[in-house]
Amino acid sequence: MKRLVTVLTGMLISLIGMSQSCLPTGIDFTTQAQIDNFQLNYPECSVIEGSVEIEGDDISNLDGLGVLTSIGGSLYITNNDTLDDISGLASLSSVGGSLLISSNSSLTSLDGLENLNAVMSDVFISNNPVLTDISAIGNINAENVAELWITSNVSLATCDNPFICNYLSNPSGTVNIKTNAPGCSNPPEVADDCGITLGCLPNGNYNFYSQADIDNFQLNYPDCNELNGVITITGSDIVNLQGLQMVTSVDGTLKVSSNPQLTNLAGLDAITLVNGSVTITGNSLLTDISALNNMDTSLVSFLGIVNNPLLADCEIHSVCDYLTGPFGYENCNISNNNDGCKSRDEVLQECTVSVNEVMDEEDHFLISPNPASQKITIETTDADNQFQISIFNYNGQEVLKSNAMSSPETIDIHTLPTGVYFVRLAGEKMVGVGKFIKIE
Repeated sequence: MKRLVTVLTGMLISLIGMSQSCLPTGIDFTTQAQIDNFQLNYPECSVIEGSVEIEGDDISNLDGLGVLTSIGGSLYITNNDTLDDISGLASLSSVGGSLLISSNSSLTSLDGLENLNAVMSDVFISNNPVLTDISAIGNINAENVAELWITSNVSLATCDNPFICNYLSNPSGTVNIKTNAPGCSNPPEVADDCGITLGCLPNGNYNFYSQADIDNFQLNYPDCNELNGVITITGSDIVNLQGLQMVTSVDGTLKVSSNPQLTNLAGLDAITLVNGSVTITGNSLLTDISALNNMDTSLVSFLGIVNNPLLADCEIHSVCDYLTGPFGYENCNISNNNDGCKSRDEVLQECTVSVNEVMDEEDHFLISPNPASQKITIETTDADNQFQISIFNYNGQEVLKSNAMSSPETIDIHTLPTGVYFVRLAGEKMVGVGKFIKIE
């Protein structure tokens, strides 16, 4: 009896030992030998506390990791050209960080991850060119996943496993499903296979790569007019954006790029607010951006209008408001478009009052040139030519002050930062306020 107790106690100690944790700072596997020798080098280790990175030219299987049940950090399986089998991870049930499986040129399936039920951050499956089967990750609990990225797996046509369907039905973070094979090339395709109807994606993203994507937007995302995340419009067959006419705001980034047949932005007329960057680039036939005229640019963080060779008219209301706003000039790139829209200064010149126009009858003075880089000249029609000049920045701070004894008066502004400035002119019989733009 005593011997039996001793044997049972030894077995219990052995079982406890088999669940030991190790490697609090994680581990990198760069060779097949390291994988094969894991249990020898770290005996009785089944729980790695830190992150695990698997990246090596000769790694072909993960059988040496068969004892792993949990990874406290993230699991990265990337850039393994000969890896065609990950069934060695069959005991793995949880990953405390992100799961990233990317750029494995021989990997055809994710078989071996069937027992994985908890990923506590993001799931990234990307750039695996012969991957056709991801059904093994179907048991992951979607409620714990922060973001879902399934991108550029050019052979992957089926994505409607329970995990992905559950995530799409109630996404907790960004959704990026794109540039896979037809059937898994965008969220609506996958949702259709899952038998669910998408609402707005609470964190985006929206990718419009074809005219069909544009035309079917309202069908794919019914009653969705406030978009979050990155909105990308780029497609060789896109000729109009009318399918987006219900979109009223973008909380994120709006990109219209590389559309060789798009001539105007009609369809974006209802957008009144963008809280992020706006870029219009590389659209070879684009001539008209006036559809963005209703956009409030007060929250736009960056404006780019670049490489649209036929676009000559950029001085629409929204662009002018942005350039003359408190930080728009510094956060803008306008270049390589047609005459009239080749630079920020050229567009600013079109946005502001020409020096040849008639002097304002109410304010009784003229500022020229406008925009200006070195000096401005202030000319008044008032009979009393003695006046005080105060120049304020966009925040209302007085930055220059001068007493003029005659008109015209020239003021050196070369030390002022670029931006918009207000001029207050005060004489014995008149007070007027004007505006000029300081450029480089």
